[in-house]
Amino acid sequence: MKHARIRRSVAEEEESAFVSMTDMTVSVLFIVIILLAFFARFYGNQEPDAVPRSTYEAVKKERDDAVSSLERVQTELKLVTIEKDRIAAELSDVSRERDELRAEVDRLSEKLVRQDALIRELRDKLREKDQRISDLETKLADALARIAKLETQLEMLRRQMRDPLENYIAQADATRIKVLKEIEARLKVDFPLLEVKVNERNGALQFKGEGLFGKGARELLPAKRAVMQRVGTMLDEILPCYTFGDNSSWQEGCNPAFAVIEAIQIEGHTDSEGAELYNLRLSNDRAVSAFSTMTSEAPELISHLNLREQPVISVAGYGEYRPIASNQTRAGEDENRRIDLRIIMFSPASTEQIDDLKSRLHSAAGGGNETQ
Repeated sequence: MKHARIRRSVAEEEESAFVSMTDMTVSVLFIVIILLAFFARFYGNQEPDAVPRSTYEAVKKERDDAVSSLERVQTELKLVTIEKDRIAAELSDVSRERDELRAEVDRLSEKLVRQDALIRELRDKLREKDQRISDLETKLADALARIAKLETQLEMLRRQMRDPLENYIAQADATRIKVLKEIEARLKVDFPLLEVKVNERNGALQFKGEGLFGKGARELLPAKRAVMQRVGTMLDEILPCYTFGDNSSWQEGCNPAFAVIEAIQIEGHTDSEGAELYNLRLSNDRAVSAFSTMTSEAPELISHLNLREQPVISVAGYGEYRPIASNQTRAGEDENRRIDLRIIMFSPASTEQIDDLKSRLHSAAGGGNETQ
């Protein structure tokens, strides 16, 4: 309306040829009024909160989608709830099994403790049994040793009962070795560097010749004369218990076997170097030198007699004929150049002779109580 008033004012003032422009403007205004009326009618009939249909449809679709999602979530929630209940049930079962296993572990632990105690007890008993077994084995070994000793003694008794002659000869041989070892032991005390040894197989006390004589010499070295002198005095002390004669003094303590010495030979030996006759003379001269040295220190040696009332001391020279080692080596030659003191025991031919020599030993000793 304002524009119309303005336009009419302008027309009145100017009164120009713009009447058609006014008409046109009025027409436009009329159309605008009609349009306003149309829109006013269209929108005036709707509710105040109404929204466009497209918006409504979009919102409805979103709602439906939300409802579908909600239903799906509810379904999944139900499934989750079911799964939770299943897991809870399984967890309950597992807990129960755990408790049962713990109870079983406790039971087994107690059983293990009891078994350990039982094992220790059994081990202690086993050690005790092992000790008892060891003791019994020791006792058994001792018993077996005693049995063996008794069997040996029994065999000796059987032999004595079966063959007194054989038993006497065995005891006489043992006595010979005992006498030789006694002389050897005494000599080693008095002369620690002396080369002397007992040859049990030959029944002789062997002196290395090179230790007593110079090379090719027939007389004892002055420094070695004391050795043969000591041998003479020892024989003079020992022989009375095993021989007859004015100096005989048999005692059961020194000669329980009633062994009698038949002969004591002072033997000279050489190696194979040199002529045979020369070696025979050399060995004999050496034996005579030893004999004379012994008897000069102990002149009573020749008074000790055998059963035939002959002196037991004698001399022999064997040259190179009785070697104890090979003459192919220097060591063997040294072994063969020697002086032997050989003891020969009397060997009775019958049990009657044994009884006879026992009786004679008792008589020679002054007639003690005879021991058979």
